[in-house]
Amino acid sequence: RVVNMRPEHPRENDTNAPSSGREDDNPRGSRPDARADSGMDADVSAAAATRRTAPWAGLVLVVLGTIGVVLLAQTFNPIRGLGRVDIPTIEWFADHRIDVVSDIMQVITMAFGKVAMPIIVIVLCAAWWAWTRRLREPLILIVAMALSTGISLWIKTAVGRPRSPSEFLAFPGLEKSMSFPSGHVIGAATLMLVGGYLIWRLTGTRRSLVLWLILSLAVPVIVAASRMYLGHHFPTDVMGGACVAVIVLGIVMIFDSLRPDVESRHSDTVVNGVSRLSRP
Repeated sequence: RVVNMRPEHPRENDTNAPSSGREDDNPRGSRPDARADSGMDADVSAAAATRRTAPWAGLVLVVLGTIGVVLLAQTFNPIRGLGRVDIPTIEWFADHRIDVVSDIMQVITMAFGKVAMPIIVIVLCAAWWAWTRRLREPLILIVAMALSTGISLWIKTAVGRPRSPSEFLAFPGLEKSMSFPSGHVIGAATLMLVGGYLIWRLTGTRRSLVLWLILSLAVPVIVAASRMYLGHHFPTDVMGGACVAVIVLGIVMIFDSLRPDVESRHSDTVVNGVSRLSRP
């Protein structure tokens, strides 16, 4: 009986050996994670860059908005400056009113009035918190809207510009406050500017930036047109309201940039309307 005395050597290159399951056994499988990490690093870098530039951009906005308000507050003379277009503009709107259009404009102006606007802001903030579980942005928006209202009331009292004559009003007797600046335009512009900034700051996408710019221009312009169409405000009033909203956006950008530099890479954010869940 022959016995094989040769020692058994371990198989060094056994192709049938089970995989260890480590990432280096399947280098292709690690590429999506690498791309995800790279994308998240890019988001963090973009957020850091935004924090560095935001205070200076905000300061510029505050200065430009203040200059605009001061200059517009001096143009009430109907024979010089921008004040020359005030009366002719509301006269033109008064001469070309259509009942159906007047009703539509009244709905628009009521949607951004002192009753409906707070409700809209509360609903949007509640929806934001329910979707993202973040309180920072809703609180910033609420404070910004309150600040814009306070600035508006202060300027109205300081300037004391009366409303347009009753013969130019589509619905006389509805407005009792001073004319400059337009509170409706301030509310609409502040909501679009600050709300859009907060969304863009979280997402950092080009789509959110474009949407922010479009809405920040379109919505205040529509509201301003409704106010002039109904005869409640002069052109300089609505321009002054836009300047106040720019000031508030600048203040928000300055104070928002003071948040901690280090933020969680895995915090919940909103990208294109979809919540990104934190990774384990």
